[in-house]
Amino acid sequence: MRVYFDSSAFAKRYISEPGTAEGLAWCDQATELALSVIAIQELFSAFCRLKREGKFGKHSADRQGGTALGQ
Repeated sequence: MRVYFDSSAFAKRYISEPGTAEGLAWCDQATELALSVIAIQELFSAFCRLKREGKFGKHSADRQGGTALGQ
């Protein structure tokens, strides 16, 4: 099953917040994940914002950014 995520829903794979469990369950069921072309930029923006707010360390932000890109 192909599952489409907008960036806020896909971010729940990497950032624990309300709805994370549901988002992870959809990912587990999917055979393909689909994202909009702007989703990666929006994810990096969210990681950087959390880093600025002190909710995400530099190492975590760098690692999550690489993970989101499949690196």
